[in-house]
Amino acid sequence: MVRFKPVYGRANPAGFDRQRWRFSEHIAYRATIKEHRSEVSARISLRAYFYQKVQALSSSLNNQGIILALSFADKTLISQYKKERIQQLAISHLFAISGLHIGLLFSFAYLLLQLLVNRFFPQSYLGWSSWRFINLTALLGAFFYAYLAGFSLPTQRAFLMLLLAVVVLSMKRKCALLDLLTLTLFVILLLDPLAVLSVSLWLSFSAIAI
Repeated sequence: MVRFKPVYGRANPAGFDRQRWRFSEHIAYRATIKEHRSEVSARISLRAYFYQKVQALSSSLNNQGIILALSFADKTLISQYKKERIQQLAISHLFAISGLHIGLLFSFAYLLLQLLVNRFFPQSYLGWSSWRFINLTALLGAFFYAYLAGFSLPTQRAFLMLLLAVVVLSMKRKCALLDLLTLTLFVILLLDPLAVLSVSLWLSFSAIAI
């Protein structure tokens, strides 16, 4: 048995608008579970399979919680002491997987692939497709990382922006950075109109525009 209640927030312009934040996260109701049936499925997703493997391999490490947080966006295994230290150092944003992490992984994969392709596949072998091959492979690596991170809304927006940038640049079309930024914003709002309520969306685009 489940009872639903609509989300609401305090009408205080000086405080945090929880209702607006929940709508931007696609949360329209709160559910209270009165009774539930315990049912465990033997089938797990590919993400859950990798999570179990990484969790088992890192069980003896002191920083297991941080590894899982940066890989799968799971902060539950970070100790309370380390959470307090992270807050004191003001680096909590580094453990929320977003465009920074997607961009770093894509850049690392791109540079590594470029080094390998230039070393083992001369330009005469791949020709004009070498750059596009590197772009596509690095993009697939970024997509897999976003999948492991659970495709949160910031991760979706970051990958979409990266995808549009790679497609436009791979087509070798002339496109100003401002036009690319506007195109990405248009596609994001087209796919997710409620993103207009997200403060993180506007902060991200403002930072990139600056």
